[in-house]
Parts: sequence; structure tokens; C-alpha cells
Amino acid sequence: MKKLHVAVLAIFLCLGVSAQNHLEFMGVPIDGSIKKISQQLTEKGLFSLGEVNDIAYFMGAVLGYDDCVIGVVSLEDQDLAYSVLVSILNFSDWASLQNAYFDLKKKLTKEYGKPEKSEETIATPVQSDAEKFQSVIDGWCDYKTTFVTKYGEIDLSIESFEGLPCMIIQYTDEENALKGR
Repeated sequence: MKKLHVAVLAIFLCLGVSAQNHLEFMGVPIDGSIKKISQQLTEKGLFSLGEVNDIAYFMGAVLGYDDCVIGVVSLEDQDLAYSVLVSILNFSDWASLQNAYFDLKKKLTKEYGKPEKSEETIATPVQSDAEKFQSVIDGWCDYKTTFVTKYGEIDLSIESFEGLPCMIIQYTDEENALKGR
């Protein structure tokens, strides 16, 4: 009887380990259909904005930042999610943008460990914070940190989106991303 209990326990442990082989966003595995993940993220408090071209859009708080725009991206011609993009907008100056970047880098380091790589440079000579902020808009700012886990990759970067400086966090599930190649 004891052997039966041990065998059943071993099966449950194996099922539990094999069930978690995907990167997670807000505790939700980046795996399955857009509809399935959308339902789970709505249950986590995100507000659905709808779906356009294989991307489900949401709005809500992520890592302590309100009013984030979140996109769950599926593979082309497949209803299988492989990535989640988080856009944090509402930055009006370099200091707030840079402080948010280092705050998020610290939070992600705490969760995922030391970054695999990190670069924080501006390609043009700038002096003032206003010039640094403009360099983001002009595409000359290269602030990017990459965290690698056994389930995928998390990239944090300062970007310009349609002329607006923003922070992007991209969670990419390795297993599902490989299915799209």
C-alpha cells in the first residue's frame, strides 16, 4: 500500500513539473489560446481592450505601474500565445523615465536573478536631461536589459513608440516561440 502511495505521489509530482514548462506573466503561463490567456488576465484584474491581428490588448497595473498597455501576441496563423508586451507610457522627462527603468530592472532582478546582459548608453553626445529625453524620441537611446530563464526571456528597454518615450517589457516563452520558426 505504501508503494502505491509513493507511485501516485510521484505521478502527481511529474505532472506538476511538466505542467509548468512555460514562462509566466502575472502568474499566467504564456501558453494556450489568446482567449484562454485573456480570460485568465481579466481574472487577474486587467481590462480587455479587444483583439486585433493576433494580439489581445489589455490595460492595467503591472509591477506597480498603473495604466500599462499589455499585448498578448500569438504565433502567426496559429492561436498559440508566445509573448506578452507591456508598454508603460506617461513619461514627461528623462528623470522619470530613467528612474522607472532602474526601478523595473531592480524588480525583475529580484524575480529572475542577475541579467544575462545589460546596456545603458546614448549613442550621441548629450549633456542635459532634456537632450537625453530627446535622444529617446530620436532613437539614439540604447537602454536594454535581458533576463534569461529556463522557460524564456524577459527584455526591459526604453523605446520610442510613435514619438513617445516609453518603457517596454517583453516576456517571450521559449517553447512556443520555437514553434513559430
